[in-house]
Amino acid sequence: TSLRFSLSEAAAVTLSVHDIDGRRLATLIEGERFGPGEQRLNWEGGDDAGRDLPSGLYLLRLEAGRGWDSQKLILLR
Repeated sequence: TSLRFSLSEAAAVTLSVHDIDGRRLATLIEGERFGPGEQRLNWEGGDDAGRDLPSGLYLLRLEAGRGWDSQKLILLR
């Protein structure tokens, strides 16, 4: 799965995947600094232990600088 996000300015980024109850399942980026503009990241659909997550609804949370955003993500296998 290709994930994209855009930053208006350089910032330290944390990007994580959570279940619908808010539990963090995977940390894709933690505290890495990115410049402004569109960024891309490939995610294989696994959790932090390397197990494949089942098809379902997940929340993708992006923290950048002092702000954050959350989006729904449907994983289909």
